[in-house]
Amino acid sequence: SSSSSSSSSVATARVVAVVLLYVTMLCSAPSPSAGAMSATQRRDAAASVKRMFYHGYDSYMKYAFPHDELKPISKTYTDSLGELGNLNREHLSKHYSGIALTLIDSMSTLAVLGNTSEFRKNVRWLETNLNFDIDVRVNAFECNIRVLGGLLSTHLVAEGDGGGGGREISGSAVGGSVGGSGGNRGGGDRGGGGG
Repeated sequence: SSSSSSSSSVATARVVAVVLLYVTMLCSAPSPSAGAMSATQRRDAAASVKRMFYHGYDSYMKYAFPHDELKPISKTYTDSLGELGNLNREHLSKHYSGIALTLIDSMSTLAVLGNTSEFRKNVRWLETNLNFDIDVRVNAFECNIRVLGGLLSTHLVAEGDGGGGGREISGSAVGGSVGGSGGNRGGGDRGGGGG
């Protein structure tokens, strides 16, 4: 189990490294117009990033939700909040079954991408299901940046204070009807190039 968690972390780190490398290459690619990307290059880059996000997000929702993280190779999950930063894997709870850590991480990205229906559906799920009355030892740094940071940014975006370039989702929009439980799988708010 230790090696599978380690390989999951390595796989996740590799995916993040590849995405960061790709975005860096796109942003630093020379352009004939004084180094700026053309409108077509920007649209293509945005569509590519959107596709990459939804590939990871949809896979998490299909194979790992409501657990903490997806193990992409095995298409299973890990409940990693107690493992993060715990190099000796000590004091792991046998009863901890995840708090949807990846869902919390992805909320502000859904808002920035303009996917209000999925954002609202997930806010409703978190309101109903998120519970911190759990006996699990956590790494304070990881918990602060992923859980507290994710929930605060979600709240700010939902209230319209998130600086999302006009893509904020007002509190009244969150309170509106969420629609079917299947979420937004047909494109909807994803716009061009997503899904």
